[in-house]
Amino acid sequence: RRFSDRFAVMARIDIAGTDSAAALATWREEPGMLGLRLTFHRPDTRPQLTDGTADWLWPAAEKHGIPVMVHAPERLPKLAEIAARHPGLTLIVDHMGFGRETMDANALAGAARVAALAQYPNVFVKVSALPCFSSEPYPFRNLNEPLRRVIEAFGPRRSFWGTDLSRMLEHCTYREGVTHFTQALDFLSADDLEWIMGRGLRECLRWNIGK
Repeated sequence: RRFSDRFAVMARIDIAGTDSAAALATWREEPGMLGLRLTFHRPDTRPQLTDGTADWLWPAAEKHGIPVMVHAPERLPKLAEIAARHPGLTLIVDHMGFGRETMDANALAGAARVAALAQYPNVFVKVSALPCFSSEPYPFRNLNEPLRRVIEAFGPRRSFWGTDLSRMLEHCTYREGVTHFTQALDFLSADDLEWIMGRGLRECLRWNIGK
């Protein structure tokens, strides 16, 4: 509340809850509310993406203009189906669609999987949590090529920097999480970085910082 012009959230919702559908109608009217974040990578949530539990959510979020961040590293083809079926829905793929096993040499295949979603203009990607997918020290040069391929596929205006801070600090400092992009990646221009480091996300989420 003290810094409401700087902080906002992508909130959780119980997609199996009886009142959840009604809540979406006024979701973005809540102070600091920009959208939804859903995760489908644990035993209790993984089935919900494909067993019909989440089917109501996508048309509802599309109808009410609510962006949805999704972490479903094992179900990227399902996200492609959702994006195609709901072209007015804004989908943002968390952590480049990588799972915990997408480490080091496996990162190139992971990059190819998520790059396949770039054909849908309503899909965006968070190029986040990179330090968590490398066993090398900062600046994690073995992930340069996978990262470059993802950003080339989506373009800098649809690629959003992020940290996954709760896990990243095991691998580097917060400052290094920033300078990894702003100083260590020679394939990104100043204009690219303006979009990746904040402008693209603000425009995608319609986040009017400071207003």
